[in-house]
Amino acid sequence: MKSFAADVGTVVLNRPKVGEIKIEGNKRIQREAILNKIDMKPGKPFRRAALGDEIKELYSMGYFDDVQIQAEETSKGEMDLRIVLKERPSIKTIEVEGNKVFTKDEILDTLTTKSFQVASTEKIREDINKIKKMYEKKGYYQPKIDHETKELSTNEAQLTFKIDEGNKSYLTEIVFDGRQKLPEDELKKNMSVKEKSWFWYVDDSGTFTREKLDENRLRIMQQYLENGFVNVQVGAPQVDIHDGRVTVKYPIREGHRFQVRNVDLEGDLIEPKEKLLGYLNVKPKTWFKRSQVAEDLKGLTRLYNNAGYAYVDIEPRQKLNDQHDFLDITYKVNKGQQVRIEKVDIHGNERTRDKIIRRQLDISEGDLYSADRFEATKGRLEATEFFEAVKLKTSPGSKPDLMNVDVEVMEKKTGSLTAGIGYSSQDGAMGNLSLTEKNLFGLAMAANAKANLSSKRNTFEGSVTYPYLFDTSVAGSLRGYKNINKEQNFVRDSDGFGAHLAFPVYGLWNFSTGFARDSSKLSGFEPVFARSVVEYYKRFGVTGQKYLNISENSLSFSLNRDTRNNTVIPTAGTKVSIGSRVSGFGGDVSFSNYFSDATYYHALIWRSIFKIRGSVSALAELGNDPIPFDRRILLGGISSVRGYKYGEIGPRDRYNNIMGGDRAIFANVEVLFPLLDELKLSGVVFFDAGNAWNVSDTPWLTTVKAGAGAGFRWISPMGPIRIEYGWKVTPEKGEEPGAFAFAMGQLF
Repeated sequence: MKSFAADVGTVVLNRPKVGEIKIEGNKRIQREAILNKIDMKPGKPFRRAALGDEIKELYSMGYFDDVQIQAEETSKGEMDLRIVLKERPSIKTIEVEGNKVFTKDEILDTLTTKSFQVASTEKIREDINKIKKMYEKKGYYQPKIDHETKELSTNEAQLTFKIDEGNKSYLTEIVFDGRQKLPEDELKKNMSVKEKSWFWYVDDSGTFTREKLDENRLRIMQQYLENGFVNVQVGAPQVDIHDGRVTVKYPIREGHRFQVRNVDLEGDLIEPKEKLLGYLNVKPKTWFKRSQVAEDLKGLTRLYNNAGYAYVDIEPRQKLNDQHDFLDITYKVNKGQQVRIEKVDIHGNERTRDKIIRRQLDISEGDLYSADRFEATKGRLEATEFFEAVKLKTSPGSKPDLMNVDVEVMEKKTGSLTAGIGYSSQDGAMGNLSLTEKNLFGLAMAANAKANLSSKRNTFEGSVTYPYLFDTSVAGSLRGYKNINKEQNFVRDSDGFGAHLAFPVYGLWNFSTGFARDSSKLSGFEPVFARSVVEYYKRFGVTGQKYLNISENSLSFSLNRDTRNNTVIPTAGTKVSIGSRVSGFGGDVSFSNYFSDATYYHALIWRSIFKIRGSVSALAELGNDPIPFDRRILLGGISSVRGYKYGEIGPRDRYNNIMGGDRAIFANVEVLFPLLDELKLSGVVFFDAGNAWNVSDTPWLTTVKAGAGAGFRWISPMGPIRIEYGWKVTPEKGEEPGAFAFAMGQLF
């Protein structure tokens, strides 16, 4: 026996090694690709029995018509390998025959195989399957597709896909074989594939793919599991196609339907059991629902995570009683250790300073782990709009109860230069140019310079905002402007500046205060309107009823809160502002303005968004000074009550000139819904109501104006565009029934 073992060892040790490997005949396929495909390498033991396997591997690449491997022993006792290949011809052209549903270009764009590549049988098989899937999505479920390779010249060929499309078929019947206890309609309403309906040409009912049929199988199982059928089994879909009609059958074994008898918690409980049981969705004497168990696991895990138990393990244990069709559920909790954050590192910020990112973190070294605070940190970093992506990754610390956190950010461009032209129903033809930087010097400093030119309004403005003055939580901003606006009855030429401070006061609430100086020259009065100006501003001494110079100094104060998840198209959150502005302090006018504005956003079904906004404002005289007519409140137009033009809603003087009111209120309700995702085009329906009046007028509620309508919202390359039409709910005699509203560059 010992002698035999020694002989075997000698044979293994004396096995020759692979020497040099030569490859012949490869003109297009690289040597490295061929060597990577075979197991034999220089220096490794040579095994003649493995040559057949190596030849099969090379054939499997799909690039060769013939493969030979020859082995020759050298004087060194090594085995040199000579691989002789005959490549398949390269494809010069690709043709398609028999196609009617799709154009040749549509089919060629789908293919992996391209001209001037080596004809690979594996890729051609993949391409045939891709073409079949294209037809399947259009309702052609039995196309016959073959291919032909025709040699044109030395090592070149024409590849032709030959297609017999067959007839289009529609899914006309879905059968649930074995269904007894759940209504058929209840199962069908949750399926992604529907039977052909009367509106098949609109809703694509009756068409399907194999993947969608498998998805439906999972949905059927989910529906049963949501109704107490714990042991349900749903078989693979069976498809029968005959004369253009498709029947799909799902074999079902429902099993028993179980009701929950008892719900319990065991293990490491961090709160009284009764209190924890109150958090759970699963309740005794209800049908078992798998989604409720999943929600309970999620909720309990979150509760423990927020208490520092980052690695809590919760196992739902189910005990079935088939005889009486009930089950008991026990959540077994192993809380593990409380975990604290040992270190927080920041990666990926090439421009943004570390301190700017750390200001947004709701976590710091030494804190207990909290899932809510991790989520808040991610949301706050995303809300800065400095980053393309934000990830928080955790890793074990130096001890089992410690955790390291890596904050990984991917920066995006924060500067933009935009220009556009358009038309607004309020301002006429317009053009704009804007230069913006949201993260100047990587310090979260925002700078903006913009010019808006139109037939009625020309505005030039520059501003800079720094959210962390002197490395504190106080934000400061400076703004300067020059405006020339043609109002309804006069022209205003104004310039001014402002300085503001803002700082957090509680939670997400912040307080803002500022000083502003405005110098305006009013001119170009309409003849009748000029008489109103003289009467209104006797103390200013209007020169020849041609112009009026007014200076205004004001202090403003406001409380603000913004929890929107997006500033362009929010789907959740609120935006609230309450404040006042007091004018005087050495200026020509003295009055006060009080306002409140609140907007709420909520996501609906089918990716629709509900929005409701309410706004109230009031002006008050200070001393004997009248409220400037050009500061009085007018409503109407795209920013308040649609269906009415700007200025249509508000008091008039005895000459029928629009003078505006000292009180105003309006509300907007709208639903935004997607139309074409690829174009970022959405539709909107809305209802608006509001009024502007003087405190001395008759009750304002009796003269409220309302409008309703619809429109489009498009996030175009030039910025957001709104096109809307509103109808007046109760138009007065002689009034137009409604009005178009168009705007570009405004946030939604």
